[in-house]
Amino acid sequence: MIRLAAILAAGREKRALEEGGSEFLMLVRIFSTEVCPRCKKLFELVKEVVEAKGIPADVQHITDAKAIADAGIIASPTLVVDGKIVSSGWVPGRREIERFLTHG
Repeated sequence: MIRLAAILAAGREKRALEEGGSEFLMLVRIFSTEVCPRCKKLFELVKEVVEAKGIPADVQHITDAKAIADAGIIASPTLVVDGKIVSSGWVPGRREIERFLTHG
């Protein structure tokens, strides 16, 4: 768990959205293998929720085996929101994903 915390230490990353302005983006990462159909489904669901709800988020699909191992991830897919594991080894439904992304 310490390795994951070190990799995701920033939590919310401050990113410039336009010149002279900035906003905090939620950092959402899905850790999985490339060949996992459930994992691809989770990535697509997360992107759909982010777009539908207008959530300012950087959604990343991490499939590199070394990055997954370095993060200490042991189940696939694993959904991490702002450095916190919110699901691991299963695909949450749309409502659960909305809750994870809007209520922390």
